[in-house]
Amino acid sequence: MTHFTILREEQDPKESFTLSSCDNCDYGCNPSRKNYHCPLCLPSKFKPKPYLSTIKKHLESHFIGERKVVLIKGYKISICSLLCLNQEDAKGQSHFHCPFCSELVLKKNSFISHVQSHSPSASASKNEKTPVRSRNGADVSFCSRIDRLNMSLNATKLNNDLDISSENVRLNVSLNAAKLNNGLDHSSENVTMGGSSTKENIQMLIRDYKRTGSFSFLEKRFELLRKEDTTAKLTWVAEMTEGVKYLDRKADKIVVGFMKLPLFSCQELADATTNFIRTLVAQHNYYAYHVLKSLFHHLVPAVEEEGDLLVNGGYISKDEAAVYNRVISAIITINSDIPMTQQNLLILARKSMPYFQLHVHKHAVYTRNLLLLASYLPHLRLSVLEVIIANMITIDVHAPRSELAENDDGDEDLIDSSDDEDVFDMEVDDCGGKQESAATKSKDDNYALDSCQVPKPMTHKAGNTLDILMSVMLQYVHDVSHGIHIPKTPEHLREIESKENESIELEHCRPGKLGSSEFDPKRMGRCECDGHRQDVESVKKLYSDLKVVFSNLILRTHASSHVQFLLFYIISLRPGLLPFFADFLINNKFKDINTSICIRKNAMAYIGSLLARGKHVTLLDVHSCLESIRDWCNEYLDAQEKIPERNYEDLKLHGPFYSACQTMFYVFTFRYKQYTENKKTLSLARSLNFDRFIHSKLNPLRVCAPAVVNNFAAVAQHYQVVYCYTVIDNNRRLQIPATRIEDHIETVTVLEPFFPFDPYLLNRSKLYIENYYREFEGMPENLCPNEGMDIDTATPSIMSPESYDSLCGISPGFVKFSRFREEYLSS
Repeated sequence: MTHFTILREEQDPKESFTLSSCDNCDYGCNPSRKNYHCPLCLPSKFKPKPYLSTIKKHLESHFIGERKVVLIKGYKISICSLLCLNQEDAKGQSHFHCPFCSELVLKKNSFISHVQSHSPSASASKNEKTPVRSRNGADVSFCSRIDRLNMSLNATKLNNDLDISSENVRLNVSLNAAKLNNGLDHSSENVTMGGSSTKENIQMLIRDYKRTGSFSFLEKRFELLRKEDTTAKLTWVAEMTEGVKYLDRKADKIVVGFMKLPLFSCQELADATTNFIRTLVAQHNYYAYHVLKSLFHHLVPAVEEEGDLLVNGGYISKDEAAVYNRVISAIITINSDIPMTQQNLLILARKSMPYFQLHVHKHAVYTRNLLLLASYLPHLRLSVLEVIIANMITIDVHAPRSELAENDDGDEDLIDSSDDEDVFDMEVDDCGGKQESAATKSKDDNYALDSCQVPKPMTHKAGNTLDILMSVMLQYVHDVSHGIHIPKTPEHLREIESKENESIELEHCRPGKLGSSEFDPKRMGRCECDGHRQDVESVKKLYSDLKVVFSNLILRTHASSHVQFLLFYIISLRPGLLPFFADFLINNKFKDINTSICIRKNAMAYIGSLLARGKHVTLLDVHSCLESIRDWCNEYLDAQEKIPERNYEDLKLHGPFYSACQTMFYVFTFRYKQYTENKKTLSLARSLNFDRFIHSKLNPLRVCAPAVVNNFAAVAQHYQVVYCYTVIDNNRRLQIPATRIEDHIETVTVLEPFFPFDPYLLNRSKLYIENYYREFEGMPENLCPNEGMDIDTATPSIMSPESYDSLCGISPGFVKFSRFREEYLSS
């Protein structure tokens, strides 16, 4: 007969015992009160109670807790404190009863080892449990001390009879275990372990792991399951779903290891896995983070460091795209079932981003998958864009222009050709006429993206990664602007024989291609469809998200060279966004005195570079922005004149003012042809009131970048807008080339020439930008140094030789200026 401390796992302790009140017993119960005894405790340990509900709660406590209960082989066995050992001590000695024999074991670990030595088949004859009543009932033969002694004697006799059979059982179990550990039984549909089914096997594995904490066997089993077919994986997923109740916090490694398996290779397996995830997260919500983490890891491809993917990074086949779609569908399911996981989703999206030096294919595919996730969860698109662009900025600052020019053949050609270009030429001592820019394209030239014209990849590793990421993001901007929210691989990054989504592409305009050769100010869009197929609402929403990302990340980054062209491109596609972006930079950033000086300087640099470089920017837009900057400068000078002790030249004190002046000088010099086209436009240039800025006590001609000052002075003097050389000569005579040192910190006294939209150096993604980009059209044809300046004036004497080596590469033409300066200083 099975001892009453042994129950099956599915049995309820409250319903497994028949309790009756005690009228009279040897323990001195009051006959007038009908008390109830606990059948598992001595009255000296638990005093009889008159309430039946109290006894039932106490009985339930016997089968709760790791200290009192052992869960093994389908049984839950409570510790016994009765006098089963025939001890005279009233309290007795706690022990456990074996469900397969009459053995009594004192220690828990020894008891577990003893039970495991029995064959699982021994429990087949123990399916039915004899009902147990209280000590006073007729069915309970162990109430008295004599009955317990007789039972112990019978158990001893039975134990002697079963010694031989126990040894045989132990031998069989050992052989079966050795066979399983050696991996000889790999049946996928019925994974055998001592004759048990897959369900019992998985549940046993979970219990054994929770007891021992050893994951080595499960790890080997998962590796074997990785190589098995879909049917085996489906069987495991189904049984894991049924065993979710056993997967508590102690089984976290099992869940993580199982989720690392390729469970999304087909739709049927993906559906079963999604069902398992939903069941698991619903019952144990603390697994939501671990499951999401595993799913995000599935969105990063495993690739080798060498191979064709270095060139065609980001290209994925239809089967790979289907797998990623199923994984993203599972992520969306978790997010819809448990909305509180949204914060974890964004955290994991950021943490799962590959390290910036890893393979380009990992970055490109993961970026594509995040964009796809954002298309299904539009309310998370802003946060997802921040994650993507933050990674791109990290790569961008590790790919400076100087290294890109040195490592890439195409960029070396650009530097060599700069000798033949007058692109914002810094040498104003050349009387020759304007030379034709090598970058200038014919009016009928539209360098559209064509799969037959595959650009050359970058040789710089970080530059190549950034080039492909920029292609993916620029393609995404173009597609969303035209109502296509599902991200696509850029055409020039695909294989030549691949024609995926060709029908969709032909319905919309191709990125990088213009509808006509000339820019018409009345046109609503600057693309092949002239804006007729653009989705205006989608453009506005995407622009709003990119503007927030620009404000939070790009504007605060100093050394970024290419990521900011995302804003340049979307404004080029929809020029109507320019006034809003200019108002944001000037009024919300630059004029806000609560904004840091560095951000105010960067904001002015961005607006100046955009006005100079954008083909879509009309003269009316340029002059409107310059008038706003002029009004602010006039107000600033008025305020300084009222405070004499602050009205002097100082870069640290008046940094925003010098940035505004440099922007006006730079934009006017770059767009001088439009400003001097006729008398009316020339009057607009003279209305900018350059004369007051130049002759103020703040002296911007001394603090602004010498390259910008010299070109502005030459153009302004040539068209009689303002004469600057008197002030330049005074500055040259009054100040010796030097740097100021305050508190052992070297402070540069000249404003840095920062132009964010300088020429684009990435080969493949350049195809999206070049038709919207304005090159410098050269200095005036009849400009000569004899017009009010000498050769010494053309050289920036206020600049120390070590301070402006970075001028080379900032803008085409700075190279010539740098070489000219070196020759002059050496002479």
